[in-house]
Amino acid sequence: GQPGTRAEAPCAIPFAHRGRTPSLSQRERAGVRERGCERSGSFIDTQRQAAQVAQKLEVTMTRPNSTAKMRRLMTGWLALVASIGFFSAEGHCQVPAYAFTNFAGSPPDKVGDSAGNVDGVGTAARFNGPLDIALDAVGNAYVADAYNGTVRIVRPDGTVTTLMGGTNGPTGVARFVGPQGIAVDTNSGTVFVAVGGPGRIFKVTAAGLLSLLAGGGEGLSVDGTGAEAAFLTPSGLAVGQAGVLYVSDEFGNRIRKITPAGVVTTLAGNGYYQSIDGAGAQARFSGPSGIAIGPDGNLYVTDSGSAKIRKVTPAGVVTTLAGLPSYGLANDGPGAVAGFNGPRRIAVDAAGNAWVADVRNHVIRKITPEGAVTTVAGLAGQIGSADGVWQEARFYYPNGIAVDASGQLFVAESGNNRVSKGVPTTVPAPAITLTAGPTGPVAVNVWSSTYGYPFVQWQAQAVSAAPLGYLWLKDGVPIPGETLPRLTLGYFTNRTSSGNIAIAITNAYGGVTNNLGYLAMLVPQQLQLSRTPVGAFR
Repeated sequence: GQPGTRAEAPCAIPFAHRGRTPSLSQRERAGVRERGCERSGSFIDTQRQAAQVAQKLEVTMTRPNSTAKMRRLMTGWLALVASIGFFSAEGHCQVPAYAFTNFAGSPPDKVGDSAGNVDGVGTAARFNGPLDIALDAVGNAYVADAYNGTVRIVRPDGTVTTLMGGTNGPTGVARFVGPQGIAVDTNSGTVFVAVGGPGRIFKVTAAGLLSLLAGGGEGLSVDGTGAEAAFLTPSGLAVGQAGVLYVSDEFGNRIRKITPAGVVTTLAGNGYYQSIDGAGAQARFSGPSGIAIGPDGNLYVTDSGSAKIRKVTPAGVVTTLAGLPSYGLANDGPGAVAGFNGPRRIAVDAAGNAWVADVRNHVIRKITPEGAVTTVAGLAGQIGSADGVWQEARFYYPNGIAVDASGQLFVAESGNNRVSKGVPTTVPAPAITLTAGPTGPVAVNVWSSTYGYPFVQWQAQAVSAAPLGYLWLKDGVPIPGETLPRLTLGYFTNRTSSGNIAIAITNAYGGVTNNLGYLAMLVPQQLQLSRTPVGAFR
């Protein structure tokens, strides 16, 4: 289509590029047919096209002047192009999303002042700064209600009670000082609570007996047993096999491990505020706030300061699953090019998908095991408390997140003082509308003593309901670093600058291309640029 027309987003199934293209059986297992998407064209032909682009890109990335950052970015873009660039759908493809409703508590724009410490059912209950949430084996949600200094329970029917803290807890214990994190051992029913101020980890048995597990010792982040150990700011908690507890020590920039006997060791990180992959103390974190354990036994950590999602093996080897090293981004896509804005808490389901409360974007994100990131609810930068499907839903500082066996999401929103609940659904894949095709000069002189060093520039304009990514290509190979809507090429000194120029405009669900044609360098004449229509990837 021409500028101003809609290009239907192809049905996209993310695959990680591992030197080969996915088989048809893999694609079918990913659920294409179950979502009712129709293929057009030959899948075998599209595999060959993807392989050709992959081969060209691999050659480009092996050049001596190819930086590590550029190789990472190009690898991510290849994963995006290979997964969505060569499929087109007839009509709209239904893609996963979530429908969110208010589950417990009352946001301020619905019933007056929402903050409080009141047990009740649904909107009659009150919270005050809920920061984390965890589920037990029967679907009860446990909430770290930070400013009330309590731990609350939300039953499956929305009934809210107080487990501990304040003066009305069944254990009769004193008020907590800012409970930050919470986790539940689904086998024993034991609840673990991280208290940030004193830096301590408490546990409450299924019988309601409270005790100190670890923390409170002298120092900042000190390994040891029980009260001898010290945490700087324990934040996220996750229960592993045999009751082992993992802690993200946020300001300590470490991942800690606690045995059932209270023995604390450091699994990864060394206290330095940086984002470096590596093993054990060689790795570095930037404010790790959330932690979850996946079905593969690996830990998944929201490294809030670096805006990345990190993966930690049981041996303490740290890698980056998703996230650009830039704060304040909200774009979807493969892990190497996706952006976050203060990811706070994380949950992992039985299939290995990670769910992230992207707190400063006020959205909920999904990360596949391969690292592909999509936004399943909320609109980046828009705060509120509206119920709704996908981008119609609104959040206000979603801090905590939990996922149950059926895929339902539970989110603790500190800004709305509530717990919201999300149910899986589907929405039409958002189309990409070209409001203006790439425009610019169609002729330019190659360098000469008369014309000097000329340049040629194009500007593409497109809109979509999903975040857009841009990738300029020359002869089918991504142009290094050119991932913005504008492309400027200059310093044409010889005919080696000639080539086919195209732009790929993509969202997380599909893409369109505009093939600008062949850029001919005719010394000392003017170059001629032909154009072909815009269309979906084929």
